[in-house]
Amino acid sequence: MNSDTETKDWICSTFQFKKKGYPEPQPFNASSVWDNLNKGKGEPTKKERICISDWLPYKSPLQLKREAEKEKL
Repeated sequence: MNSDTETKDWICSTFQFKKKGYPEPQPFNASSVWDNLNKGKGEPTKKERICISDWLPYKSPLQLKREAEKEKL
């Protein structure tokens, strides 16, 4: 298991994305990756998802927050 920092660093050093209007792939913004990993910012809604499967059900940010709070108890 990696820490969120290690995961963020791996994503930023391994992947790039195609940004509209730019001819070359662009690097990920480290703070955006961090926010996505830790705060769910930029998380697509259930309707926006491109892959929906039974083995990995969609969980809303509120549901994830509640589950995290239960784990702390």
